[in-house]
Amino acid sequence: MSDDRGRRPRMADIAREANVNRITVSRALSRPELVAKDTLKRIEAAIARSGYIPNQAARGMKTERSRIVSLAAPAQMSGVYGAISELLTEALHRDGLIINHFPLTDSIAQREAAMREMAGWCPAVIVIMSSVLTGPMREMLRVARTPFVELLSYDPDSLGSCVGFNNQQAARMLTEHLVSRGYQRITYAHSANPLNALNVTRLEGFTDAIDAAPGVEGRELRVAPSYADGARLIETLLADDKLPDALLCASDMVAVGALEACRRLGIDVPGRLAICAVDGTELTDVAHPSITSLDFPLERVAEVGAEEIRRLAAHPDSNLRRVEVEASVRPGETT
Repeated sequence: MSDDRGRRPRMADIAREANVNRITVSRALSRPELVAKDTLKRIEAAIARSGYIPNQAARGMKTERSRIVSLAAPAQMSGVYGAISELLTEALHRDGLIINHFPLTDSIAQREAAMREMAGWCPAVIVIMSSVLTGPMREMLRVARTPFVELLSYDPDSLGSCVGFNNQQAARMLTEHLVSRGYQRITYAHSANPLNALNVTRLEGFTDAIDAAPGVEGRELRVAPSYADGARLIETLLADDKLPDALLCASDMVAVGALEACRRLGIDVPGRLAICAVDGTELTDVAHPSITSLDFPLERVAEVGAEEIRRLAAHPDSNLRRVEVEASVRPGETT
């Protein structure tokens, strides 16, 4: 390997060290599945020894096809967002596609700036989880002509492909489950973020179910998606003598935090308070007692989403797909 000081290792150095030509090294970086396994191992070993870093911008200019997948998602990548991101990262890595995460805050200006930055890098695919697209964001996607995929939300009118479930219907089903169990005062705890597409549609589903249930009182409260805020919510409701008989949480973390606070404060669940969560990640299964939640194939969303990302990365002009996965209520011990 070249010992030149002051310059980064080049593809030619890797080719010489692995005893292959530069075309083979290039193919190993962009389409590893097309390279013989023993050859690929030699190239990977040479790259590891040298610390070689490919110039992605130069590769993109030569091939006109990036291997970067830009993922825009809430800045707090926990719960369902973190689970989907982890599954996608692992699945796409096997195909030489690398996820570049662009966190989205609660600022419209920041979200539009992030979209402009993503589009400017000309990624293979832009993926968005749970973001309402503003007019400027839609125009950027139109001008960029970069394949676009929405995950977790099912929108038949999406600008691109989408893989997800009907979040309005999901929230309605969970609220109807609580009503069917006889709960009369139901509070929906959510972030109240109008820029979060899941939040907007879930609130609509909760409101629809309450409006269709005579005699049932529905209330919504703003709660940040964290364990601590879930616990503080219970403490505040108890102190103000406003504890409902059922709590529907948009975030699993809020539900777990609320459940722990109930255990600490001696609030019987579900006798005094029922707790229900929307996201349905593994948190609701491992909690004790188990939390009633949405049952949807998270792994299926990631699997089909990865398939769609691969397809669009290889064939950007392909027809769009809109895949709706089924969701249902998974009764737990908290209702």
